[in-house]
Amino acid sequence: MKQKHKHYDVIVAWAAGEEIESLSHGPVLFPEVPRWLPDRGQCWFHDVEYRVKPQPKPDLVRESLIVNSLSAGPMLYAASPSEANIVLLFDGETGKLKQCTIKGA
Repeated sequence: MKQKHKHYDVIVAWAAGEEIESLSHGPVLFPEVPRWLPDRGQCWFHDVEYRVKPQPKPDLVRESLIVNSLSAGPMLYAASPSEANIVLLFDGETGKLKQCTIKGA
């Protein structure tokens, strides 16, 4: 039985219109810093690593309710959109808070 080409799956994705990236091991001064760079996908070298460019994860929106508790101070609760007084936007890739908007102010 004939073996598949090493980059068969990436070649098929490229033929279907997907964006392809190849792994670059950085400039001479920083060879330990590999990074993925766009690749036109017209040559498929066995000693090069290729991948389909990953799709970015979408940002996450959370509507919440902040109340001031006399004993504990400000507290954050999950809330329905009608009860929420704050909208939090988190980065889909890092999970870090990107934006905070106060509703009804």
